[in-house]
Amino acid sequence: MADEKKQREALQKLAKAAKSGNTKKIISAADKVLALLPDDADAVKCKVVALISSGKGKKAVECIKQSAHRDGLQYEHAYALFKAQRYKESYNIAATLGDSFPVRELLAQLHYRLEHFDKSITIYKDLIKQEKTMERQTNVTACYAAAVTQENSFNVPKAVLKRKVEGFENSYNKACIAIAQSKFGDAVDLIKEAADEFITMLKEDEPDIADEEIEQELAILRVQEGVARHRMGDETKAQTLYNTAIKSAPENVGIVAVASNNLIAINGDKDVFNSKHRIKALNIKGIEQNLSMKQLQSAAFNKCLLQLFSNDIAKCRETCAHLRTKYPESKTPDLIEAFSYLKERKVKNKAERLQAISNENSNNEVYALVLAQEYSTKGDFSRTLTSLLRSGTLAYEPSYVGYIIALCNRLGCPDKASSHIEQAIRFYKSSQQFAGSGEILRLLLQLQGDYKLQQEMYTDAVSIFKELVDGDPEDQEANAALIVAMAHVDIDAAEQLSASIPPLELEGDDVDVDELELAKKIRTQKAGIDIDRLTSTATKSSTVEKKKAKRKRPGKKPKVMKPGGPDPNRWLPKWQREANKKGSNKGDKNKRGKKGAPVGSGTQGSSDISEAEMKRLDAANRKPKPSSSSSASKKSNGKKSAGKRKKRK
Repeated sequence: MADEKKQREALQKLAKAAKSGNTKKIISAADKVLALLPDDADAVKCKVVALISSGKGKKAVECIKQSAHRDGLQYEHAYALFKAQRYKESYNIAATLGDSFPVRELLAQLHYRLEHFDKSITIYKDLIKQEKTMERQTNVTACYAAAVTQENSFNVPKAVLKRKVEGFENSYNKACIAIAQSKFGDAVDLIKEAADEFITMLKEDEPDIADEEIEQELAILRVQEGVARHRMGDETKAQTLYNTAIKSAPENVGIVAVASNNLIAINGDKDVFNSKHRIKALNIKGIEQNLSMKQLQSAAFNKCLLQLFSNDIAKCRETCAHLRTKYPESKTPDLIEAFSYLKERKVKNKAERLQAISNENSNNEVYALVLAQEYSTKGDFSRTLTSLLRSGTLAYEPSYVGYIIALCNRLGCPDKASSHIEQAIRFYKSSQQFAGSGEILRLLLQLQGDYKLQQEMYTDAVSIFKELVDGDPEDQEANAALIVAMAHVDIDAAEQLSASIPPLELEGDDVDVDELELAKKIRTQKAGIDIDRLTSTATKSSTVEKKKAKRKRPGKKPKVMKPGGPDPNRWLPKWQREANKKGSNKGDKNKRGKKGAPVGSGTQGSSDISEAEMKRLDAANRKPKPSSSSSASKKSNGKKSAGKRKKRK
């Protein structure tokens, strides 16, 4: 009787706790009931539901496994596994539970976690038709955001973007869609709108909430704004937002991992030390449960790149081999490994090594491109061309086609260029994506036609431009090129074709010519130019024939110039000329005069004087002049001569 009373009291306490909704009280009351009644199914179910509600999925799974009533708790078991982030196990159980409303809602969430977004969207649409709630509408938007992030070509209906749902989550999901669609400005605005809504909601729930707690809650929005800024090219602002999110929410593994991964991407090969510190956030155990497959792939590639930037080449290549098997659809591991060979320095026969690797991986287009890069750097353009032609479908990209044509022109092999363009055109014609009139196909056809014109292969050019005109008759450039090519083949057909082309439509057919002339006169008058005089002068000059240009004659030579040409001393200063150099007759004393100048030079006379003139000029033949006594007495009267003073004693 006493035991029955205790059991009854324990069950009453459990019922009371269940009505209150307090999970701690429910778990405590259920444990007391199970201590008295270990096989009580209601007590086990109450405890499992309380554990799931409090986020203790692992304990709920253990409780179900230890219970004898686990077969009757299949839905709770699937939900507990979902909370424990064991999504595949949860799905395997939920898929066998029928088609009830709760099961379908659980399946929708499981498909989202397993990244089967199209299936999740389909289930949510059906659920909304039956019972429309704000939470389900937000979840549908989240599914579209995740789907378009994983694959940019995923179609998002306009109704989803225009739908107005309360809650900051809806604005956040729309921002994710905008980022995936490269509408980064719209994404930033939506994130700010979501942040304002979130802050308002937090302050309504808790008016005295601290700013640190608000910033901690906003960490996910900061990271997403950083992604938008990062994609816009504002790396400085993005770096600030990432660091702010990491500081404000260091315990949130997912947020720290995403922000750290993006910071590593910003650092690149510059701040390797900081990247090595950030990479620790991506190596935490269980990080796979907090990131999507695309995020995990990006993190794995960044780890490999960090090994490359750290010059750990051997480990980088090992990682590339592992990533190649894990992500076979991606070419990034091949690109990283190929770049590791180009990065190596002081390596002998690098080109030969790359050639051997390319031969071993003949189906790998990336190695062929890397080999072409190496040969191009060394100036071996012949081997560069050979390597590019081995790069498979990459060689048909318009940029590579243009480079191959340039190489062929440089090497003097136009036949190879024409053949490669034809192969690229056949490739795009056979491809369903570019059937008939794709942009790339038309670009290649135009390129081939222009090349045929350059090589004077006019017949082939006519057929190519005809194909372009048939595909788009309004293509004026193709029509003009067809006329040019046709003029070299059939001039009559070219004239007919040119006559069939409509006249060029110019904007402003209703222009008043007189008004334009008046405007011209006004402008010239403001500038001080007489337009009437200029026009009359131009009219006169047009009627007058141009005068013949006078023939230029060589200038006259100086009269004193010697027959042998100008004296070389004429370009020298006088004091440097031979005739005027001082001391030029130093050794001949007989020819030296006053100040060392030769006798008979300069103003003293010349050698052509006559004998009679010499006698007249001789001082010895001159008669002395009579001296005056008065003058002699004046000189001897004792007066001192000017300029001489007696020194004082």
